[in-house]
Amino acid sequence: MIIIEASIIIPSYNASERLFLSLLSLKHQDYHQNRYEVIVVDNGSTDNTKEMMRKFYAGHPFKYIRVEKNRGIAHGRNRGILKATGEILIFHDSDMIAKKNFVRSHILSHRGENLVICGLPWRSIYSYFYKKFTPLQIALFKKFRKKEQLTGKFTGQDKYQFIKKQDIIDQSFLKYSFNHNKHQPYYRELEKIIKKYGYNLNGFNFPSLFFLTKNVSAKRENVLAAGLFDENIVKYGYEDQDLGYRLYKSGCSFRLNYNIISVHQEHPLNHSEDFLFSDDHKINCNYVCEKHNNIESIDLILMNSPFLKKQNEIMNDIKQIYGRKRYIEVLSVFLELLQTRRKNFINQNTKDRPVLDIDFNEILPQINELKEKYGYFHFADTLTDLIKNFY
Repeated sequence: MIIIEASIIIPSYNASERLFLSLLSLKHQDYHQNRYEVIVVDNGSTDNTKEMMRKFYAGHPFKYIRVEKNRGIAHGRNRGILKATGEILIFHDSDMIAKKNFVRSHILSHRGENLVICGLPWRSIYSYFYKKFTPLQIALFKKFRKKEQLTGKFTGQDKYQFIKKQDIIDQSFLKYSFNHNKHQPYYRELEKIIKKYGYNLNGFNFPSLFFLTKNVSAKRENVLAAGLFDENIVKYGYEDQDLGYRLYKSGCSFRLNYNIISVHQEHPLNHSEDFLFSDDHKINCNYVCEKHNNIESIDLILMNSPFLKKQNEIMNDIKQIYGRKRYIEVLSVFLELLQTRRKNFINQNTKDRPVLDIDFNEILPQINELKEKYGYFHFADTLTDLIKNFY
């Protein structure tokens, strides 16, 4: 009996040409083809995805699921998970091209219990030139074009293909890829974290920041136990962080393996580096933070509070305070103030006030005690600053 070791879940929407290259890269892996399956969930595409899928020959176990109405990427991924038979779930995207050892590397990295394996997230490629590229994408493309000495007039065409089938088969596509971290603030922050805490993230309290579903894997039983992706998150972003956070809270350990390479195909639907202030971010960030609005989940609220410094040190203090029942009210006050400050930060035009009736005569001595007696000055100073911000 052949055992499927890994199921690769790929949601897709109107990405036919990029999906083809992605599937081609998974077809030409250096791992036993009968030991992994690919599951494509078509989220109601209106391009020629259905026709392309009918003609595509995978060579390995393959499932195509058509969702007639797009209900969001979380729903699509969940449909794939529920059809998966592999012990390991590898989350991939329709616009990713995997290096030939991608599947092997993910599977072999799971030599341990309850691991989440995060591959390299910030390598990109111009597989196509699109007329509707953003100004930043156009600027980066010009650098790419000059470096590769490409000739021809591309701007007059809606799209022009660079990466061909043979480039995938012989792996030459890799030489055309580049690091996109210089132009993405999120990736730059991840680099800083890795430099400080290493690839095992020892001592880092927010590992779900690295749960990026373009290149990440986890045991299927752990994903099922964590409750799958939250289908209430429909717009772009946060459905991955939310599941990653629940996996972390359930006891999973996160490991980074940046030898696992899959490159992102640039296309016009990419979200810009202004995502922090986009409507999608506001809606989904507020939803996730309200969903986890409890003392035990202060770490998630801290993780989504970019206006604070030393979040990791603050969380180290809070982990010690958790065990001291005397300070439960202090933590509740901190949570309410932090949530209000966070919402005001992402909704720049709002000035909400905390819904609190604070007895400063009781709270302030406790804050001072936490700082002077126990040395939890990161938490105490942050809470003091939050109080000053509102009162």
